[in-house]
Amino acid sequence: MKKGLVRQEPTLWRRSVWTVVGAALIVAITAGLYLTRGSTGSPLAPFLNFAYLLPVGLLAYRLGKEIGTALGLLCASLLLPILAQTTAAHGMSAAAAGQAIAIVLTVVTAHITGTLSEARSRQRRLQDTLNLLGAVLDESLSLRALLPVILTRTLELLRAERGEIYLREEATGKLVLAAQAGTAMEVESVPVSSVPLSIARWLFEQDRPFLSDNLAADDRFYGVADGGKAPARALIATPLRRGAEAYGLLVLEAGAGNFEADDLLLLEAVAEKCGIAIENARLYGELRSFSHELEERVRQRTAEVAEAFRLREAILRSIADGVIVVDAAGRLLLFNPAATEAFPCLEETFIGRPLSELVHLCPDSAVWDDVLRGLANVLASPQKASTPMRFRGGKRTWVALFTPVVGLANEPVGAVGILHDVTQEVEAIEARTQFVSAVAHELRAPLGAIQGYADLLLLEAAGPLNPSQQSYLEVIQRAVQQMIALVQELMDLCRLESGRAQVEPVLASLRSATQEVLPLLELRAQQKGLVLSVELPEDLPLVLADPQRLDQILMNLLTNAIDYTPAGGRVTLRARRVLPTEADPKRFPATGTSYVEVAIQDTGIGIPPEDQERIFERFVRLQHPQVQQVRGAGLGLTIVRQLLHLQRGCIWVESTPGQGSTFYFSLPAAE
Repeated sequence: MKKGLVRQEPTLWRRSVWTVVGAALIVAITAGLYLTRGSTGSPLAPFLNFAYLLPVGLLAYRLGKEIGTALGLLCASLLLPILAQTTAAHGMSAAAAGQAIAIVLTVVTAHITGTLSEARSRQRRLQDTLNLLGAVLDESLSLRALLPVILTRTLELLRAERGEIYLREEATGKLVLAAQAGTAMEVESVPVSSVPLSIARWLFEQDRPFLSDNLAADDRFYGVADGGKAPARALIATPLRRGAEAYGLLVLEAGAGNFEADDLLLLEAVAEKCGIAIENARLYGELRSFSHELEERVRQRTAEVAEAFRLREAILRSIADGVIVVDAAGRLLLFNPAATEAFPCLEETFIGRPLSELVHLCPDSAVWDDVLRGLANVLASPQKASTPMRFRGGKRTWVALFTPVVGLANEPVGAVGILHDVTQEVEAIEARTQFVSAVAHELRAPLGAIQGYADLLLLEAAGPLNPSQQSYLEVIQRAVQQMIALVQELMDLCRLESGRAQVEPVLASLRSATQEVLPLLELRAQQKGLVLSVELPEDLPLVLADPQRLDQILMNLLTNAIDYTPAGGRVTLRARRVLPTEADPKRFPATGTSYVEVAIQDTGIGIPPEDQERIFERFVRLQHPQVQQVRGAGLGLTIVRQLLHLQRGCIWVESTPGQGSTFYFSLPAAE
């Protein structure tokens, strides 16, 4: 604890004066007694003896009061032997000397006893106050309730009239009046102190205990107090500390001259006891404030989460498509009511269970396990979405698409399966298919009759033909053949889209298929001046395909290459075996399976990049003069893609406008 800037100049001056005066009297009287020694008959001897006894007694009393009881008693005890010797030397009887000494000792002893009694009383009051404060401080952690109790008990201990506690604001660092007790009351709930705030700030800046008998007479406060003059009051103050740092100030006021140095020690003891409690209460208040703030944030966040959850549930319920979501560990997170229409077996008990435990739990659905595998495949390869899968669920038709869910850092966090209801589309397609199939069936009979009679007429079965008649019949024959091909394509497409197309994959030879198709196209290529070549390796494996459908695929692609390649060009068919390292739904659907990749390359007109996906759609033909010269309905590539899909194959194109195109298709190789 730092030494106090105690207002002790008058007290120290009195101590010094009394010590010097007492010593001077003793020296003067001792010198006088020494000079008159042996003059027992001197008329001045009795007066000198009493003159000596009187200052000794008063000096012992005053020294005990001013410089301390122990020090005053020590001075008196040192003077008593001198007193005894000098009184004897001046003829004072032993009884008179003993009485004189007894008087001195009685005065000194009474003072010592009173001083010790007062000290013990003060100590008891201090201890009682500290004990009471300790009990109150241990029970209360409210700063608002704690500060008035501290002030009231401290006022009772030091018999002060009023007191204030100032605390420093953590945010601004300013000193503010936090509590007061005594005669100064609150005005409209605003604390009012008789000590100007400027003095309180000055005391706080000193950062040490302080005592002043009279602020008005204290030169250190000249110009410090608001208005230039401090009140005529005694003041005692000490900082409230947190370790070595002062965070507040405890101030007591009383009438001028009512405080002594010992009061400052008592106030320091109280401040040390209460400073910790005040700091604990302040920290507790901050903790409670932080706790309330945290609770409010948690409440708001909980409300936000609940609202977001309700919104999510509302969105999921309103989505017509079925939604099934799994986390990165493959556990089912949620599904919406639309998903239960596709899979009535879905129950709330499935939530949180891994996909491996949900297998075979929907015995009524033949594709439930396929949906689970689709989700598992997306989790295993989150960079790619799965190929759409169509199935019947309940009384409706659905298309399932599985896609990964990624976080903010592009890390996989799960997968979602979207089940789109395509019942109406399927019904519309079936209705259209039935209509086209019926129309095509009705057209085949008359077209067959027209073609048959045209052939008979060209064979001159009805008589010789002149050149004009033969030319007309050839035009009719070509038109009928185109119509029959168109009807056949429409019927194939209808069967493919309705799922009624018959595909029976077996071990098929690509070399044999090529040998059957090329003779039918060589004459056509020669008529345009094209070079038609085939490059097949000797170790090319067999493929899993329907031989009839394989011939149809080769015929369609080679015919397009010949039709759209200018005269003098080249059409080449190549093939190779491929073992993909990763699945590619547009080229090689599965890993661990070898494929035969067939490439049909031409030097034709080429295909712009923006049209390279469109050409596989129904009835799409490029707006190019050479394309428009070739008759067709734009169904050939659509049929080829459908046929390859049924045989677990794919088709794609690479092309540069003006340089030609290369159409690729893949089929699983026979192991």
